Amino acid sequence: MTEKTRSRCVSVHESEVMTWYEIGWAFTGVDTSRQNYCLMEWRSDKPPVAPFRDEEFSSLVAAVASLEGRAA
Repeated sequence: MTEKTRSRCVSVHESEVMTWYEIGWAFTGVDTSRQNYCLMEWRSDKPPVAPFRDEEFSSLVAAVASLEGRAA
């Protein structure tokens, strides 16, 4: 999994490219230093964001469920 970053350029596994693209990152090419990785660049004036990791998303779902008074 990709590390959290505030960088404007990240290397992500090819299976994650669409997830990063959907939140605003631009595909810039293949990462020649890492097999099956691609380079993504943040081109917005806003601070860069990263997709939620599975465990982060699960924690959010549990927190919301708790606030709503039900089990996740």
